[in-house]
Amino acid sequence: MKLVFVTPVVVILSAVLGYGVLRVSGWPTFPHEMIAAVIPSVIAGAIGVVPVLLQRANGQAAVVQAAFQGMIVHMGATLGLAVLVFILAGPHHLAVQPFALWMLWFFFVALSAVSATLIWAIRSTPVAPATRV
Repeated sequence: MKLVFVTPVVVILSAVLGYGVLRVSGWPTFPHEMIAAVIPSVIAGAIGVVPVLLQRANGQAAVVQAAFQGMIVHMGATLGLAVLVFILAGPHHLAVQPFALWMLWFFFVALSAVSATLIWAIRSTPVAPATRV
């Protein structure tokens, strides 16, 4: 269950890091766009791990298939939620290019975190499913 929280924590830490680097370097930070971009990344990152958690009792082969499904769910949810957030914010409330760049950064970070989490889940799952008596 704690695997669900790994990606959101990593994404939030990357937001703090990115904001700090932009602030120190003197570039504009676009905090509204950053917050709007972090929301879909955090949600999609948490959702991407759920299929693996549901299949852990069925053995390593089921977890590998669930990890593939989790990656697809993560990518689709990121895209869908990003479009939804942008539409809900309205075309004049978010700057398009900064929002897209923040989304790109968070997608890369979340994809790396989800991948690492799924690989860890695959490696830590026993090959054979648990026998039920």
